[in-house]
Amino acid sequence: MIDLSSESSERIADWIEVLAAAQQGKPLSTQRIQEVSQTFANISPVLIPFAFKQLERRSKILRESYPFMVDDSYIVTKKSVENSVYLQLLFLTPGAGVSTAGDVWNLDKASKLFESVVENALSTFFGQNTQTVNFGFPSRSGRPAEFSAAVEWLSRKTNIRLGNAYRPPRKKDGGVDLFIWKSFGDNKP
Repeated sequence: MIDLSSESSERIADWIEVLAAAQQGKPLSTQRIQEVSQTFANISPVLIPFAFKQLERRSKILRESYPFMVDDSYIVTKKSVENSVYLQLLFLTPGAGVSTAGDVWNLDKASKLFESVVENALSTFFGQNTQTVNFGFPSRSGRPAEFSAAVEWLSRKTNIRLGNAYRPPRKKDGGVDLFIWKSFGDNKP
């Protein structure tokens, strides 16, 4: 059990978002939230409407970028964690009510979420024609497992000529988690 009894309505709203995201697109009613909150989070039922006001405020501010639909009586996710930077950041937020034990949250999952957030941020930062590939091992991007083959794969993907100063890596990904490049009008990265 987590104790959110003395937390602000903002923190309780974060916790409700985590609950809703865990439902994966199924509506979560305020009644069910109150039942779960009393049993697992020590939240007074009086605080839930205040938290819902925060959720409605977030929805109005973020509009289409907000990954939830919120009503007076329920909240439901519109996107998966994999497809929403907002949800990724929510699950990386310390104290959002996410358990750090078991299958709910662990360092490996948090690392993958963080890599995804950084990948999105850098792609946006460098603007149009920016491409990224997650190079970490094990790969989610289809790169070969063997490092030298992965470097050749990346060379073909980026159209960057391979050099000849090869050093065997100390790690399976050579310490490279993310590779970013930008193509210009001449199609040279």
